[in-house]
Amino acid sequence: MSKPLVSVYMSVRNGGPYLGHAVNSVRNQTYQNWELIIVDDGSTDDTLNYLLTLPELDNRILVLPTTGMGRGRALNHAISHAKGSYIANLDADDLSHPQRLEVQLALMQQHELPFLCSAPQYIRDDEAVYWQPVDVRSCEVVDCSHRLLRRNPVNHSSVIMERTLCQAVGGYDERLMSQLDYDLWYRICLAEYPITRSSSVLVAKRFHARQSFERHRRLRYIWNSYLVQRRVIAGLGGGWSDRAYMVLRLCIGLVPPSIRLSRR
Repeated sequence: MSKPLVSVYMSVRNGGPYLGHAVNSVRNQTYQNWELIIVDDGSTDDTLNYLLTLPELDNRILVLPTTGMGRGRALNHAISHAKGSYIANLDADDLSHPQRLEVQLALMQQHELPFLCSAPQYIRDDEAVYWQPVDVRSCEVVDCSHRLLRRNPVNHSSVIMERTLCQAVGGYDERLMSQLDYDLWYRICLAEYPITRSSSVLVAKRFHARQSFERHRRLRYIWNSYLVQRRVIAGLGGGWSDRAYMVLRLCIGLVPPSIRLSRR
């Protein structure tokens, strides 16, 4: 397997207690040919002070301070500084499996994939993560493009793709306040590239009370999700059952996350 540079990108605003764990999960990768680009999106706490110490610890880390530009623009800003052939997202409160980049690159090269995501595990607050070793030979890869009609099947923190692919479809839509990732996968699918997913669990998605979704943007998030999904259904030729499912998900989204997560 060749060892191309992978640009891991991240945007953060007021990262709190989870940011350091996210950064360390990149630094602890078994695959070492990476760079980490972090955009501080106008933090008002000690996040930027912490970030500015990182390049001294590891010269593969690039920190880009801003006064605040919004998440879509911040993500595009990070990608514009990427040097790698591949780009991989990690949200600032999530974690990457130590083998994440190693396994994902092996699968992409083996199957000649321009885009790949992986299965997540879910954690709450400070819950510990216990990773299982991953054998590439046991990983299955499937095309989940059709699932875009019903929901976003892609965990944002698990995504790795060719940098040129992201640029070709225009990157993240900076006008959107939420569901930027869902919209991006939709446009990749429209460009006739498969949305592929591996069966291996390579990321941990964290749910916690500090998330802006939980604190004061939940209804707007749910409504924007509905609007994006409606556009996806229209663009990909979904039927009445997909529209009915969309309305059902809108109703389910109104249920408090603490109740929904307790039933996982």
